[in-house]
Amino acid sequence: MKGTLKDLFAILNSKCNYLILRNWNNLFSKGVYEAGHADIDILCESKASFVELTGAKRIHKEKNRDNYIVPMDDNGIRFDVRWVGDGYYPTSWEHEMLNNRVLNEDSVYVMSERDHFYSLAYHALLQKKELSDEYANKLNTTYNLFTSENTILTEDEIVQKLLSFMKKNKLKAEIPVDPGVFLNLQVYSLLPHNYSISRLLLRKAFCIKTYLSHQLRRITNRIS
Repeated sequence: MKGTLKDLFAILNSKCNYLILRNWNNLFSKGVYEAGHADIDILCESKASFVELTGAKRIHKEKNRDNYIVPMDDNGIRFDVRWVGDGYYPTSWEHEMLNNRVLNEDSVYVMSERDHFYSLAYHALLQKKELSDEYANKLNTTYNLFTSENTILTEDEIVQKLLSFMKKNKLKAEIPVDPGVFLNLQVYSLLPHNYSISRLLLRKAFCIKTYLSHQLRRITNRIS
Protein backbone atom coordinates (compact mmCIF):
# COMPACT_ATOMS: atom_id res chain seq x y z
CA MET A 1 0.00 0.00 0.00
CA LYS A 2 1.26 3.48 -0.87
CA GLY A 3 0.90 6.38 1.52
CA THR A 4 1.21 7.11 5.22
CA LEU A 5 -0.23 5.46 8.29
CA LYS A 6 -2.85 8.22 8.42
CA ASP A 7 -3.82 7.37 4.84
CA LEU A 8 -4.21 3.72 5.82
CA PHE A 9 -6.54 4.53 8.72
CA ALA A 10 -8.56 6.88 6.54
CA ILE A 11 -9.28 3.88 4.28
CA LEU A 12 -10.05 1.62 7.24
CA ASN A 13 -12.42 4.22 8.70
CA SER A 14 -14.58 4.13 5.60
CA LYS A 15 -14.43 0.44 4.70
CA CYS A 16 -13.53 -1.69 7.74
CA ASN A 17 -15.19 -2.27 11.11
CA TYR A 18 -12.14 -2.15 13.39
CA LEU A 19 -10.67 -0.70 16.56
CA ILE A 20 -7.20 -0.42 18.05
CA LEU A 21 -6.92 -2.57 21.15
CA ARG A 22 -4.32 -0.61 23.13
CA ASN A 23 -1.34 1.78 23.03
CA TRP A 24 -2.95 4.20 20.59
CA ASN A 25 -1.79 7.46 22.20
CA ASN A 26 1.41 7.74 20.16
CA LEU A 27 0.07 6.08 17.03
CA PHE A 28 1.32 8.70 14.59
CA SER A 29 4.57 9.58 16.36
CA LYS A 30 7.43 9.48 13.89
CA GLY A 31 9.37 6.23 13.87
CA VAL A 32 7.27 4.40 16.45
CA TYR A 33 5.80 1.80 14.10
CA GLU A 34 8.65 1.06 11.76
CA ALA A 35 9.09 -2.58 10.77
CA GLY A 36 10.65 -4.66 13.51
CA HIS A 37 10.34 -2.04 16.23
CA ALA A 38 6.68 -2.10 17.30
CA ASP A 39 3.31 -3.34 16.18
CA ILE A 40 -0.31 -2.25 16.22
CA ASP A 41 -2.85 -4.49 17.94
CA ILE A 42 -6.12 -4.27 16.05
CA LEU A 43 -9.50 -6.00 16.28
CA CYS A 44 -11.53 -6.37 13.08
CA GLU A 45 -14.93 -7.75 12.30
CA SER A 46 -13.34 -9.43 9.28
CA LYS A 47 -9.65 -10.30 8.99
CA ALA A 48 -10.10 -10.97 5.26
CA SER A 49 -11.43 -7.44 4.75
CA PHE A 50 -8.44 -5.91 6.57
CA VAL A 51 -5.96 -7.95 4.53
CA GLU A 52 -7.67 -7.08 1.24
CA LEU A 53 -7.83 -3.36 2.02
CA THR A 54 -4.24 -3.01 3.27
CA GLY A 55 -2.32 -5.61 1.27
CA ALA A 56 -1.08 -7.10 4.55
CA LYS A 57 1.34 -10.02 4.28
CA ARG A 58 1.78 -12.84 6.78
CA ILE A 59 4.93 -12.77 8.88
CA HIS A 60 4.75 -16.49 9.67
CA LYS A 61 4.12 -19.42 7.34
CA GLU A 62 1.45 -20.97 9.57
CA LYS A 63 -2.06 -20.01 8.47
CA ASN A 64 -3.36 -19.83 12.06
CA ARG A 65 -0.88 -17.12 13.05
CA ASP A 66 -2.31 -13.61 12.89
CA ASN A 67 0.81 -11.45 12.67
CA TYR A 68 1.06 -9.34 9.52
CA ILE A 69 3.13 -6.61 7.97
CA VAL A 70 1.55 -3.86 5.88
CA PRO A 71 3.88 -2.32 3.28
CA MET A 72 3.91 1.47 3.58
CA ASP A 73 6.03 3.30 1.01
CA ASP A 74 9.60 2.17 1.80
CA ASN A 75 8.78 0.72 5.21
CA GLY A 76 6.42 -1.86 6.65
CA ILE A 77 4.25 -1.64 9.75
CA ARG A 78 3.47 -4.73 11.79
CA PHE A 79 -0.09 -5.51 12.82
CA ASP A 80 -1.36 -8.18 15.18
CA VAL A 81 -4.77 -8.72 13.60
CA ARG A 82 -7.45 -10.07 15.94
CA TRP A 83 -10.86 -10.87 14.51
CA VAL A 84 -14.34 -11.74 15.73
CA GLY A 85 -14.44 -15.43 16.60
CA ASP A 86 -10.68 -15.94 16.98
CA GLY A 87 -10.83 -16.57 20.74
CA TYR A 88 -8.48 -13.70 21.54
CA TYR A 89 -11.37 -12.37 23.61
CA PRO A 90 -14.79 -14.00 24.14
CA THR A 91 -16.63 -13.76 20.80
CA SER A 92 -19.71 -11.95 22.13
CA TRP A 93 -17.42 -9.40 23.80
CA GLU A 94 -15.51 -8.83 20.55
CA HIS A 95 -18.82 -7.94 18.90
CA GLU A 96 -19.66 -5.61 21.78
CA MET A 97 -16.25 -3.94 21.70
CA LEU A 98 -16.77 -3.04 18.05
CA ASN A 99 -20.28 -1.78 18.77
CA ASN A 100 -18.93 0.40 21.61
CA ARG A 101 -15.91 1.78 19.74
CA VAL A 102 -15.25 5.54 19.72
CA LEU A 103 -13.45 7.82 17.26
CA ASN A 104 -10.61 9.57 19.08
CA GLU A 105 -8.90 12.90 18.45
CA ASP A 106 -6.55 11.28 15.89
CA SER A 107 -9.55 10.03 13.90
CA VAL A 108 -8.95 6.36 14.63
CA TYR A 109 -11.37 3.99 16.32
CA VAL A 110 -10.44 2.89 19.83
CA MET A 111 -12.11 1.17 22.76
CA SER A 112 -14.62 2.66 25.13
CA GLU A 113 -13.14 3.36 28.57
CA ARG A 114 -14.98 0.42 30.12
CA ASP A 115 -13.87 -2.07 27.45
CA HIS A 116 -10.35 -0.68 27.58
CA PHE A 117 -9.92 -1.42 31.28
CA TYR A 118 -11.43 -4.90 31.29
CA SER A 119 -9.81 -5.98 28.02
CA LEU A 120 -6.45 -4.76 29.31
CA ALA A 121 -6.99 -6.74 32.52
CA TYR A 122 -7.92 -9.83 30.46
CA HIS A 123 -4.81 -9.40 28.28
CA ALA A 124 -2.42 -8.73 31.18
CA LEU A 125 -3.68 -11.59 33.35
CA LEU A 126 -4.60 -14.26 30.81
CA GLN A 127 -2.17 -13.65 27.95
CA LYS A 128 0.98 -12.93 29.96
CA LYS A 129 3.01 -15.18 32.26
CA GLU A 130 2.57 -12.74 35.13
CA LEU A 131 1.22 -9.27 35.82
CA SER A 132 4.15 -6.92 35.23
CA ASP A 133 4.59 -3.58 36.99
CA GLU A 134 4.09 -1.88 33.62
CA TYR A 135 0.67 -3.45 33.12
CA ALA A 136 -0.30 -2.93 36.77
CA ASN A 137 0.40 0.80 36.35
CA LYS A 138 -1.50 0.94 33.05
CA LEU A 139 -4.47 -0.83 34.60
CA ASN A 140 -4.63 1.50 37.57
CA THR A 141 -4.38 4.56 35.33
CA THR A 142 -7.10 3.20 33.05
CA TYR A 143 -9.33 2.21 35.97
CA ASN A 144 -9.11 5.65 37.57
CA LEU A 145 -10.04 7.29 34.25
CA PHE A 146 -12.92 4.88 33.78
CA THR A 147 -14.34 5.26 37.30
CA SER A 148 -13.14 8.78 38.21
CA GLU A 149 -11.67 7.23 41.35
CA ASN A 150 -8.21 7.68 42.81
CA THR A 151 -7.19 4.25 44.01
CA ILE A 152 -4.50 1.62 43.54
CA LEU A 153 -5.77 -1.87 42.77
CA THR A 154 -3.84 -4.96 43.84
CA GLU A 155 -3.47 -7.91 41.48
CA ASP A 156 -6.12 -9.86 43.42
CA GLU A 157 -8.53 -6.93 43.15
CA ILE A 158 -7.94 -6.73 39.37
CA VAL A 159 -8.65 -10.47 39.06
CA GLN A 160 -11.85 -10.12 41.09
CA LYS A 161 -13.06 -7.15 39.05
CA LEU A 162 -12.45 -9.03 35.81
CA LEU A 163 -14.19 -12.12 37.20
CA SER A 164 -17.22 -10.08 38.30
CA PHE A 165 -17.38 -8.33 34.93
CA MET A 166 -17.31 -11.62 33.02
CA LYS A 167 -19.94 -13.24 35.22
CA LYS A 168 -22.23 -10.22 35.03
CA ASN A 169 -21.98 -10.16 31.23
CA LYS A 170 -22.04 -13.96 30.85
CA LEU A 171 -18.63 -14.04 29.18
CA LYS A 172 -16.40 -17.10 28.96
CA ALA A 173 -12.67 -17.04 28.31
CA GLU A 174 -11.68 -18.82 25.10
CA ILE A 175 -8.53 -20.47 23.80
CA PRO A 176 -7.13 -18.31 20.98
CA VAL A 177 -6.99 -19.75 17.48
CA ASP A 178 -3.51 -18.24 17.15
CA PRO A 179 -1.22 -20.57 19.16
CA GLY A 180 1.38 -17.82 19.35
CA VAL A 181 -0.81 -15.98 21.87
CA PHE A 182 0.32 -17.01 25.34
CA LEU A 183 -2.36 -18.56 27.55
CA ASN A 184 -1.98 -18.48 31.33
CA LEU A 185 -3.80 -21.71 32.16
CA GLN A 186 -3.85 -20.95 35.89
CA VAL A 187 -5.81 -17.73 35.35
CA TYR A 188 -7.86 -19.37 32.59
CA SER A 189 -9.06 -22.01 35.05
CA LEU A 190 -10.16 -19.32 37.54
CA LEU A 191 -12.42 -17.58 35.01
CA PRO A 192 -15.58 -18.84 33.35
CA HIS A 193 -14.26 -20.52 30.21
CA ASN A 194 -15.02 -22.57 27.13
CA TYR A 195 -12.92 -25.68 26.62
CA SER A 196 -11.67 -26.60 23.14
CA ILE A 197 -9.70 -29.83 22.75
CA SER A 198 -8.82 -29.06 19.12
CA ARG A 199 -7.36 -25.65 19.99
CA LEU A 200 -5.43 -27.12 22.93
CA LEU A 201 -3.94 -29.82 20.69
CA LEU A 202 -3.01 -27.21 18.10
CA ARG A 203 -1.33 -25.17 20.83
CA LYS A 204 0.65 -28.17 22.12
CA ALA A 205 1.79 -29.05 18.59
CA PHE A 206 2.91 -25.46 18.09
CA CYS A 207 4.90 -25.51 21.36
CA ILE A 208 6.63 -28.76 20.39
CA LYS A 209 7.48 -27.42 16.93
CA THR A 210 8.84 -24.17 18.41
CA TYR A 211 10.94 -26.08 20.96
CA LEU A 212 12.40 -28.40 18.31
CA SER A 213 13.19 -25.47 16.01
CA HIS A 214 14.96 -23.71 18.88
CA GLN A 215 17.02 -26.80 19.69
CA LEU A 216 17.93 -27.25 16.02
CA ARG A 217 19.16 -23.67 15.83
CA ARG A 218 21.28 -24.19 18.95
CA ILE A 219 22.86 -27.33 17.52
CA THR A 220 23.47 -25.63 14.16
CA ASN A 221 25.09 -22.63 15.84
CA ARG A 222 27.38 -24.87 17.87
CA ILE A 223 28.48 -26.83 14.80
CA SER A 224 29.17 -23.68 12.81
